[in-house]
Amino acid sequence: MYISIERQNTPAKDRLTLFVEGSYDVETISNTARINECEHIYLGVNHTYDESPKWAPLIRTLLDEGFWVSLEIDVTQWEYFLEDMGDHADQLIPIVSVKMPYSCLANYNTVVKIDDTDFRRSTDGVWCHSLHDLKDRAKFTPWADFL
Repeated sequence: MYISIERQNTPAKDRLTLFVEGSYDVETISNTARINECEHIYLGVNHTYDESPKWAPLIRTLLDEGFWVSLEIDVTQWEYFLEDMGDHADQLIPIVSVKMPYSCLANYNTVVKIDDTDFRRSTDGVWCHSLHDLKDRAKFTPWADFL
């Protein structure tokens, strides 16, 4: 665990944050955040989210204690996360990580499609976004900001 300012362009940007890499019990996380006056807790740092059902009760407890909570998950875990969490609180920030190596080499016509797992399974349609537009400079956080 470490404490820093949230640098990424999320609803918690610029908040004092407790970054949690790996698994800790709720008391350790909560006490560390309170002692250091962090209002935001970022779980799953450095791709450490797993499919364990422990996340849902941990997140709910931290939300009940008044913290903003981010959980970074891989896009492949999205459906599992929704099933595990059920409802969503206003102070919960799911961060869905979509790995796209070499995206800087993609041409101007590249489209990122948010799709369902089957036709009309759980959404009303699909969303297609220009990768060029998604890579808006105002949304970019360079690696140097994390150091």
